[in-house]
Amino acid sequence: MAARLKGWGDFQRWCRSRRLKALPAHAWTIAAYLRWVELRQGVEGARAALTAISREHLLRSARVPERLPTVQRTMALIERRAETHGDRAALFDERDVLADVPDAPDAPEPSGPPAEGRRWRPALTPRLVRRRGG
Repeated sequence: MAARLKGWGDFQRWCRSRRLKALPAHAWTIAAYLRWVELRQGVEGARAALTAISREHLLRSARVPERLPTVQRTMALIERRAETHGDRAALFDERDVLADVPDAPDAPEPSGPPAEGRRWRPALTPRLVRRRGG
């Protein structure tokens, strides 16, 4: 019971900090929250959060978010990512990251002084244009 209340309270605080409605919550709001929870608590935390949010909506006679297509797709994505987590390859090999990097070659010296004359610079204010005819 306390875990469900905590899950709902966390969702309310998350919504309040972003100036979103917690009840009835929009499907995009719930989907964004589930992705946020996934990063911090994993797939089990996201499932528990969705259960707490759905229960609160059901008790308040609002539409149950578990049935919304956006929320269903988001949970399927979260579960799929959790299943394939160990199958993903690292972007860089540890040896590549820890290896000594050779120094960059020195830049060539400029040959001679810069050319004289007026140099083009962008204007700080836009050029005023007169209207034709008028």
